[in-house]
Amino acid sequence: MIVKDLQKALRQNVREYGMYIALAVIMAIFTVTTKGLFISSRNIANLMNQTGYIAVLAVGMTLVIVIRHIDLSVGFLAGFLGAVAAIAMVSWHVPAFVAIAMVLVLGIIAGLITAYPVAKMGVPAFVTSLAGWLIYRGALLLSTSATGTIIIPDPAFTAIGNGYIPDIMPADALIPGMHKLTLLLGLLAMGLFILNEFKARRNKKTYGFEVPSAGLFAIKLVFISGILAVITWVLAGYNGLSWTLVVVIVVVGVYHFITQQTVLGRHIYAVGGNPEAAELSGISVKRITFIVFGSMGMLSALSGVLFASRLQSATPTAGTLFELDAIAAAYIGGVSAAGGIGKVTGSLLGAIVYMSLMNGMNLMNTDISLQYIIRGGVLAALQGTRVGLADNWIRHVTDVRDRHRELIAATAPEWRHDVLCELNAIEQVVNIAQTTVMLDAWGRGQKVTLHGWCYGLKDGLINNLHMSVDSTEGLESLYKAAIAGVAATRRQ
Repeated sequence: MIVKDLQKALRQNVREYGMYIALAVIMAIFTVTTKGLFISSRNIANLMNQTGYIAVLAVGMTLVIVIRHIDLSVGFLAGFLGAVAAIAMVSWHVPAFVAIAMVLVLGIIAGLITAYPVAKMGVPAFVTSLAGWLIYRGALLLSTSATGTIIIPDPAFTAIGNGYIPDIMPADALIPGMHKLTLLLGLLAMGLFILNEFKARRNKKTYGFEVPSAGLFAIKLVFISGILAVITWVLAGYNGLSWTLVVVIVVVGVYHFITQQTVLGRHIYAVGGNPEAAELSGISVKRITFIVFGSMGMLSALSGVLFASRLQSATPTAGTLFELDAIAAAYIGGVSAAGGIGKVTGSLLGAIVYMSLMNGMNLMNTDISLQYIIRGGVLAALQGTRVGLADNWIRHVTDVRDRHRELIAATAPEWRHDVLCELNAIEQVVNIAQTTVMLDAWGRGQKVTLHGWCYGLKDGLINNLHMSVDSTEGLESLYKAAIAGVAATRRQ
């Protein structure tokens, strides 16, 4: 029974679970091949710092891809703004925090400039961002042409990329040699994860959605908590959490909250899922485009700061291939090129998987030419496996789609349009994990923008819902909820 549940869960959540499995496999392989050096505290701490600037870029890139665009300019934008920060501190004697704030603002402006031709003129983002790639590459070379590499002596700035959070106890107290604050934060993270999973499971059961079996749920909790525990223990064995990792955690936490718990986040996914329907529902697609690209520019600036801080300098080659590494991390993390799918937490995991691969090969002294080939092969293999499992799942839910058509056909003609609207609304809720709040609102008949959704999707509505549930029983539960919502509206 557990084996069947695992197979079913893997098919349904291939984008999420595949990352954890890939990370565990990569860590296990390199731990063996490097005779334990890969899993050492010093190397894991170094890996987390290496991952920081790519993870930040991947978070922003995920949202760009979610709304069906791409941004190739982010690599050299990061390098250029890192150089601007270095020049501000070294030549203009600007304090570190002022220089950082300045380049973050410049990053937002750069992102908005990239967005303007895309949102206002309909120019493909690929072309616009490629132009930005060339411009920022030239700007970086120009800004460093007089001095070459710019050494940054500011200790506050360099601590961001090389420093660690202070401990709350002496090194020899309680657990000698371990960073106690890191252990405490790791325990807190595991506790919050477990509580959040139980809360999500309870909410789904409240609204009649299917949940994994208790055994499978327990396996998931143990597996992910185990990974968190291992990483926490290993980091605590060196110097604890680095400031770079703290920055990454804060960025991921803020963006996860925005995308999963706010109206703006729902609008971003709605635009990615169907821009035309989103526009008809009252969502400004142009506004969302500006917001996402502005956010990408700001995170590019932050990435440049992290990279310059880690190197303690700004170099003429900073930012080279950053954009491709960020795109690779986003795709490994589960984002879909078709738009509307992807999580920032997945991007963080994708960045860790991608950088772990690079780190392990460096420890094995793998030739750089082979490294590029292996990285490309692993990326293709991960995506191929994911697509293959997804295709199997699509074939599996054909019965659900057919049952959907039967239910709609059996609905009274005067109710059919409203029921389709209600089902589509519920489907959007399921897809973006907003079940509790939004279903409660729709259950009271408060369908603010449903008319726009229905008008935009028209006859295509019937083809969408079957991807949100995994059984005819689950579909029938949603159908009953839709009927109840329509009935409540008609009684008002």
